[in-house]
Amino acid sequence: MKDKAMQWLLSAWGVIDPIYYACSRLEYAGEAADGRRSIFRVRPLQYKGETIRLSDGTTIAANDWLLKIHLHNVRLLRELMQYRSDIQKGRYIFEQVKTGLPYVAYHLYDVKQRMRTARI
Repeated sequence: MKDKAMQWLLSAWGVIDPIYYACSRLEYAGEAADGRRSIFRVRPLQYKGETIRLSDGTTIAANDWLLKIHLHNVRLLRELMQYRSDIQKGRYIFEQVKTGLPYVAYHLYDVKQRMRTARI
């Protein structure tokens, strides 16, 4: 019963997710050599708030560019359904994050380069 409800929920979410993806202007943060996309979806945005100082000393001021990072939750939940053990699920998530973070870094670098070019 619980599995059926989860499958129904994921199916409904799977229909809504592409609409959300389009409306939120998210971009995938890279694609692996085997054609699989990263688990991360990102969107560059300009910070509009008050200047803040983070605990590591970094300062974020108005009009600084940030990268908003989202996990592709529907895909992640669908793929986690094949694992029974919480340890297996945790290892899978760890591997997906570890594999995807270099793509996020490259995406951030690429966005920065495009912005520099656009200003010139």
